[in-house]
Amino acid sequence: MAKAKPAKTDYKAIDKLLTGDVSRKKTDEAVALCKKALAEDPDDVEALTRTARAWIRQLEHETGTVLEEKREYQPALDECGKKALEAAKRAYENEKTPDTIGWYLISYGYHSVAIG
Repeated sequence: MAKAKPAKTDYKAIDKLLTGDVSRKKTDEAVALCKKALAEDPDDVEALTRTARAWIRQLEHETGTVLEEKREYQPALDECGKKALEAAKRAYENEKTPDTIGWYLISYGYHSVAIG
């Protein structure tokens, strides 16, 4: 019996969620779509990169895009920064492109601020 082909990921739907105003709801929806794609292919660089982008956008929304160690920013830096770094690192390890390098560097920077 032939193995079923995985469903094609709708990156346009993810990109639409990651464009414009940022909200936790839109971030969670985008990440859920990325997780669905990653369940089919754990090395999907496009889904990993979009996951990192989603968490970085959420983090920047909550901190005002400031790389500053303020107590009130710590929860967002910790939660979103870790999630972004994990996804960006996996994307970078699978494929070294300007996109994967860029999101890895951005997420690494935020994670660095989170850990002090």
